[in-house]
Amino acid sequence: MPLYKHTQIGYMVIIPLIITLVVAGALPHSTMPVIVLPLVVLGSILIIVLFVSLTVEVTEEHLKFWFGIGIIHKRVCISDIESCKRTRTFLPGWGIDLTRRGWRYNVSGFNLVEITLKNGKRFLLGTDEVEDLTSALTKALLRSTKNIQHRVRQS
Repeated sequence: MPLYKHTQIGYMVIIPLIITLVVAGALPHSTMPVIVLPLVVLGSILIIVLFVSLTVEVTEEHLKFWFGIGIIHKRVCISDIESCKRTRTFLPGWGIDLTRRGWRYNVSGFNLVEITLKNGKRFLLGTDEVEDLTSALTKALLRSTKNIQHRVRQS
């Protein structure tokens, strides 16, 4: 059972693509090659399907997140996480991009949770529920630490 699960809709991805589709559809077809409109439509639909949302799930064992229908996804063991903290970005970026603080996964907004792994790598996870996600990750980290300590004592 998840400690936390939330899906954020990527309005910052959807709205510009819909505008692009409307503008492309309204342009006189005689001014562009025949292949342009179908490519714009298919490309826009593909981007919307892949990045329409970002779902984040925290269980006692894993942090899992995926975009849209789940083709693009990531799974991290809680035991591999060193820490997490709230943060913000001032430069917009939606989708997946590389920042100076690691890979950023985001569909909307500027609020992020920075996750530092025990191997020193970091990544940023966008969310509109920063407090709830940080709290769930902190609880999972504490439970993981207690489980490890318990196993060591039993050895």
